[in-house]
Amino acid sequence: MSTTESKTESKTNPKKRKQSKKKQKTKRKTKKNTMVRRCVGKLKKKHKIGAAIAICQHSTRQGYKTGRRLQPKRNRTRKIK
Repeated sequence: MSTTESKTESKTNPKKRKQSKKKQKTKRKTKKNTMVRRCVGKLKKKHKIGAAIAICQHSTRQGYKTGRRLQPKRNRTRKIK
C-alpha cells in the first residue's frame, strides 16, 4: 500500500519546473554617418549582415558599433633563448 500512496502523492504534488525566459536578439546598433555604416548598407544586399560588417570593418578600419578607428594587429614575436 505504501507504494501506491507514494505514487498518488507524487501525482498530486508534482515539482514544477522553472520555465526559462526566451532571450531576445540584440540588435547591432551603430552611429549613422560613419564610413563603415554606409558600407554595410551597400553590402548587406549581397551578403549576410555578419559578413557585410566583417568586410566593411576590415576595409574602412572602423569598428561597426562606435565608428572609431581599429587598432592594428600586433605581431607577437617569440623570444629565442
